[in-house]
Order: sequence, then C-alpha cells, then structure tokens
Amino acid sequence: MEYKILNSNDYIEIDELDKIRVNSFNQETGTDYFVNKIKNNQLSAVQVSVDNNVVGGAYVYISPNTYSLNIDRLFILEEYRHNNYASLLLEYILKNKKIFEDIYGIKVNKSIVEPSSDSLIEFYKLNGYKGPNVIGNMTKVIDYEDVKKI
Repeated sequence: MEYKILNSNDYIEIDELDKIRVNSFNQETGTDYFVNKIKNNQLSAVQVSVDNNVVGGAYVYISPNTYSLNIDRLFILEEYRHNNYASLLLEYILKNKKIFEDIYGIKVNKSIVEPSSDSLIEFYKLNGYKGPNVIGNMTKVIDYEDVKKI
C-alpha cells in the first residue's frame, strides 16, 4: 500500500480521487465542493493505492476553533472493502498528524470524525473511537500534549 498527500497543484489526481469518493458513496454525480476546498488549500486529500491503483482516500483538515484533526470523508472503492485498507488509511492519518500540523500551522490533541451511516459508526468504533450509536461526532484522543498554535 502506498499513501500520497495531494496538494493544490495535483489537479488531475484530486479530480480522480473525488470520482472515487462519488463512486464509493454510490452517488451518481459529485459536486465540486471538496475539489474546490482542496485546490484552495482549505482541505487536504490523502490517496491510498494498492498495486499502483488508487482505491480510496480521505479528506482531512485541522479546525482552528477546536484544534482537532477532522476526517471529513474516508472512502474505499467497494471492491476493495473488507481488506483492512480503510483501517490502515485511518492509522496512517493519525500516525502522521505532524504532516497536517505543518500544513495548517496548528498542533492537535484529538481527531474527530462525523460518520454518516451506521456502518461507518461501527467502523470507527472498531478503530477505537468512542461515541453514541447515532450519527454525530465521535472523538478519539491522539495524545495529551498541550493544545497550542505552532
């Protein structure tokens, strides 16, 4: 497995990754909402590849209000699900939070996800997140360092 953090100059890869997001959520069409946020450096994209095929990714940002690493979307193509790729991608993001701290200039002490379905809630719970068994914020403490701007 390989991971790549896309930046605003990776236009083609950003567009291709968003097509995978649309496909993985069984949507007929997407909007430019996420693509524009990435291209305007308001959101980061992480793509995951298996055997040189992009199979999924995640959209991530750090909130300046809560000092939290927010995983806005995490997605894997259906034919690649149930192979632990989503868990490994989540682990990669959390272990490499320093990359995102450097991008946004903010230190973080927790991560937040907002699952949009019961299956996503279950996925995050299996990966150590705690929260209600309803759609909503679930938090996981990454570490206990003091929260402060870099």
